[in-house]
This record gives sequence, C-alpha cells and structure tokens, in this order.
Amino acid sequence: MRRIALVSFVFVLLGNLACSDTPPASTVTCTDGVKNYGETDVDCGGADCPKCGTGQACAQTSDCAEGTCGGDVCRAASCSDGTKNGAESDVDCGGSACPKCAAPKACGAASDCASGVCTSGACVAPACGDGVKNGGETDLDCGGSTSCARCADTKGCGGAGDCSSGVCTSGACVAPACNDGVKNGGETDRDCGGSTT
Repeated sequence: MRRIALVSFVFVLLGNLACSDTPPASTVTCTDGVKNYGETDVDCGGADCPKCGTGQACAQTSDCAEGTCGGDVCRAASCSDGTKNGAESDVDCGGSACPKCAAPKACGAASDCASGVCTSGACVAPACGDGVKNGGETDLDCGGSTSCARCADTKGCGGAGDCSSGVCTSGACVAPACNDGVKNGGETDRDCGGSTT
C-alpha cells in the first residue's frame, strides 16, 4: 500500500512539473525559438532572458533594450518619451541626438549641457568665470546681456556696450583711438585730451 502511495505521489509531482510554466532555473532557455517561461516575446523579456528589441512584445519598460514599452510593444528611444534611454545623459536630453540639458541635469560631457559646462556629472549654469562662451556672452566670459566684464580688444562683440573700449567694429572689439567718436582710453572728452596721442 505504501508503495502504491509513493508511486502515485511521484506521478502527481511529475505531472505538476510537466504542466507548470515556471521550470526550475536550470532549465530556462532563451534560445529555444519559443515564447515561454515568462518571456514577453520569443526568447526575450521577462526576468530571465535578454531585453527585447524595438517592435517586440513587452509587459513593462524593463523588458525593452532601448526606449519604452507602449501598447505592449517596445518602442524606439526618442527625445520626448519621458525616459532616460538611448544615448541620453538625462531624461530626454544630452547625447548626440537630443537637445542639450539644462542645469542641474546629468551629463557625461560638456557637450551634453546647454551651458557647455559639465562638473561632477551635472550640467552647471553659465557663469562669468567658467571658461566657456555661454549664457549670452559675446566672447569667452565677457560681453553680452550678462553681468560679465566688458570684452577686451579683438574679442567678439554684438555692439559697443560689449567692449571695454566702447567700440565694436565688424563683430570685434577695437582698441580706443582718437578718432573713434567715443570717450575712451585715457581721453578726458570724446577723442581729445588726456594721455592719448
């Protein structure tokens, strides 16, 4: 009687294993060409297999190699999907394809940031001493609509107010002269007096 009970128990156990969709971890295969064992598509997705490619079925974004899971299908990464994916350095910004990131978004390089400054993995707001032409400056850390110093001679300018000389010609600050129509240099009045020659 005990033997019959033991044999019956073994058959029930084997029958349950054969019908289960969750095999022992040692038998899970992600290369059998069949959607099984928790995969969301053939040989991908789920907890045990590689992530699925664009266009393959998914249950959640973690099933997808790139992009997001939308409508139960893996979608390609985009700069407006609300997810940090593809080559982005932060959500929908940075990298080679998306807009540059504002401060203090994450960055991997200065090229990821609108300011052109990436410090300790974060974009930093433009500043007059950051060594980068940014934030409205007309040249490196000078001029423009910023609180930065006016630009020295030969530096870029958009108008006379960008230059310490008060003279901007063809997009460059020009040294003070006695005939430039501006009181500058050592002049005591416009184009006269002082230590100028």
